[in-house]
Amino acid sequence: MTDNNENSEVVQQSKQLEEFKVDLNYNDQMGQIIIWMPVGEHDMRIITSSEDGIRDCVFVHMHPSPEKAQEAYEKFGTAHDIRNIFCISGIGKKCK
Repeated sequence: MTDNNENSEVVQQSKQLEEFKVDLNYNDQMGQIIIWMPVGEHDMRIITSSEDGIRDCVFVHMHPSPEKAQEAYEKFGTAHDIRNIFCISGIGKKCK
């Protein structure tokens, strides 16, 4: 996450929901949600892979404020919530 103020502290939160790892990164100006899945255990488009090669990033969403990012992060309460969003929206699915 980057912004115009290099002195702005980035706060990071993370939670594991079954196979999904959900990260929240934010500073005083913006926030982002990142969803990771284990490598090779999904049929999603890969945005990037973790440095350790264990997880693939399958979803990233930027938010215009840290409050909006926190609200979005809190909506991911269970792995079922994430599966529903991916299933209903088709976000991230590879076209066959």
